[in-house]
Amino acid sequence: MGFAHGYDIGDLEVFIKSLKAHGFSGEAVLFTNKINTTKRKEIYQTYSVTCIDSKDPVFKKTLKDQPIIDQLLPAIRRYLIYESYLNSGQEYGNVFISDTRDVLFQGNLDDYEVKDELHVFLERDNNSIVENSFNRNWILNGYGEEGLALIGNKTISCSGFTFGSHKQMANYLKLMSDEIVKFHNTQPKIIGGIDQGFHNYLVHTNKIDNCIIHPNKTFGVITCGRESNLKLKDGIILDDNECVQTIVHQYDRNTDIYKELNPYRYNKEQEIKRKRESKSFWSRLFN
Repeated sequence: MGFAHGYDIGDLEVFIKSLKAHGFSGEAVLFTNKINTTKRKEIYQTYSVTCIDSKDPVFKKTLKDQPIIDQLLPAIRRYLIYESYLNSGQEYGNVFISDTRDVLFQGNLDDYEVKDELHVFLERDNNSIVENSFNRNWILNGYGEEGLALIGNKTISCSGFTFGSHKQMANYLKLMSDEIVKFHNTQPKIIGGIDQGFHNYLVHTNKIDNCIIHPNKTFGVITCGRESNLKLKDGIILDDNECVQTIVHQYDRNTDIYKELNPYRYNKEQEIKRKRESKSFWSRLFN
């Protein structure tokens, strides 16, 4: 499952094509608000990907006891929608939840044999929560100085990719949803990215049953954001040990790799940046 709210098909092309190119046979579900019905059908027919409107009334009905869903940022709201969808009746073996815009696949997800476990992934070694301003502030906002003292020295766990059995994923999503609802009830203005704060708190305080924590570049998963010496060889991303990882997150943090593998998104972001800089220049000039 992936949340693609606000993205057009060009933003998702690398994610979808790389997922299918390696033979994944499971159900791929994207929640989006920007792809019209005709395009959803086209995507489904071409890549066997199910696109569901993230504002579908079914989610409001299922979550009627949690009316906050319309007040949450998309990146926060996704956990409640994932939970709702996973509890809608169909039973799955393994469940993967993933970011979409900055994730690509270099292997087949079918190759993972998951027992009754949840698998979460750390970022680079020696990259602690307290040393990273974003993650530090997410913990402070959610759990205060006490929470930061409790887990601040732990390595950051990235919430961009998580997988496990249906049972354990449902348990994780309920815990995440509960944290979101609890926080919203006390501090209605939820800051962007704080879902990673909730995720790290649950992971590092052992709140999640059967949770296995993997260092970066193990179990076939790499978060590239703070990794150096990545290489691109024949269209394949290699880590600093020249190993091929199955799931690659934040490949866009390496400009050369991003430009080569996703020129559509790279050029789009450069155009947005140019417009922003131009607007700032004229604003300064006349103020």
